Amino acid sequence: MSETFSSDKVTTLVPYKVPSIYIVKGKRVDLPRRMAMATPDTALAIATLNRRVAEKGGVLYFSDGYRSSDMQLQAHLDYKASRASGGNRAYSPPPGGSWHEAGRADDIDVKTIHETIEGGYETFWDIAIEIGWHFVIPEPDPNAPEAWHIEFRGPFQELKEKIGYKEACRAAIRDIGGHPDDKYDDDDVQLIQADLLMLGYDVGPVDGIVGKKSRAAAQDFLTFIGPRAEEGDKKRVADRLCTRLEAVTWIRKQRRVKKR
Repeated sequence: MSETFSSDKVTTLVPYKVPSIYIVKGKRVDLPRRMAMATPDTALAIATLNRRVAEKGGVLYFSDGYRSSDMQLQAHLDYKASRASGGNRAYSPPPGGSWHEAGRADDIDVKTIHETIEGGYETFWDIAIEIGWHFVIPEPDPNAPEAWHIEFRGPFQELKEKIGYKEACRAAIRDIGGHPDDKYDDDDVQLIQADLLMLGYDVGPVDGIVGKKSRAAAQDFLTFIGPRAEEGDKKRVADRLCTRLEAVTWIRKQRRVKKR
């Protein structure tokens, strides 16, 4: 019988304690508290995974867990910097796109689990899936990129099947009080910010993050544009920008109405 856990409503992160890959002053330490947070069902799944792995002689070390929006942004910027310099750092999405932000993902030390557990990484894979964990790789290959990443989607797995991976992830982030709708694919937001900057608005850094200055600039623009769009390139840019921003405004309005 498989051990699966789910919850109809999860809103609070709880702390958990697991050994990490990190060594401080010659001693292995637990995963830092800022990372060792999860939804209650995920925390239970972590405890069960540790117990089941230990029963097979395995040793499980964790390298990452919960990420705040700021932590996710840093991970994404590190990925972009690595790619720009010719590195091969694994993909990390911008804020609003990771199950780490929902308290439903962990990264583990693949080498240690593969070498210690009876049957290797494939045994770990089977145990994790029985409990309800999901992988982002198609098969149990310890050498594959992202072999270390596991997700406990709980009730959001069914939602993923209906609306897709990305939107289910956003819903899971909202479930713990996050605001993924303020974070869009950074390339799209950067285009909007660049358009506003060209029109003379102060958007702050063109970084793909919808901050206070970007919001204020967008609102000023929408107030101004009305019937006074200029001719030529500025009108073209203004029309495109207005369409994007009105779409975003409409989506947010609909979500606010649904919450009432």
